Amino acid sequence: STVESGADSTRAVIALENLKAATTAAALATGFPIRPSGDRASDLARQVDEAVAAREKVRLDLIWSQDDKELLEALSQANARLSQLRVSLSLRDPGFAEWVDATDVQLSGAEAFYKRLARLGAGTRFLGAFAEPESLWTYMIGPNETLLSRHPLPDPEDLQVLNEAGLERLAASFIEPFKEELKLMEPGERLLVSPDFSLFGIPFAALPL
Repeated sequence: STVESGADSTRAVIALENLKAATTAAALATGFPIRPSGDRASDLARQVDEAVAAREKVRLDLIWSQDDKELLEALSQANARLSQLRVSLSLRDPGFAEWVDATDVQLSGAEAFYKRLARLGAGTRFLGAFAEPESLWTYMIGPNETLLSRHPLPDPEDLQVLNEAGLERLAASFIEPFKEELKLMEPGERLLVSPDFSLFGIPFAALPL
């Protein structure tokens, strides 16, 4: 993996979280309404498609140059044009009024991610998990550092039969690697949990600390 090759761990975690966000967005998308060729709405739809592609190019560039004023202005203009086209399209064709566009999910860079955590309080921590075909990555972004840990995939039975022994085995992956960091948390500080889609059934509050 990139982390094992010496890559920045925080950037690697943000990349994983962005991938999860994009996957969620794709699951929410209703699909672009299809219209007959030559129809006025189909011409507007083509313009929306092109505007989305142009906007996404700017957003990708901003991941690496978050303070670039020209790129920020270009993004503002791209969003304004896209918004205008969508309004025109929804007025001309009601089918577009219910359209959910997966690209509306905002991707985040490391700096923006830290700023969002800070808004929730100085001691806010972010605990996440990402499942690979053969293993499970768990990670925590805290006020001072990013911690990562790699484990075998949980036993499917532990995800279905939530008994005490199963919860202890799950805690070994999700809690144990970050136990010392969790002990530093004060009452009132927040812990955000972002599990992999396959782990949504885990009652994280019930995992033994």
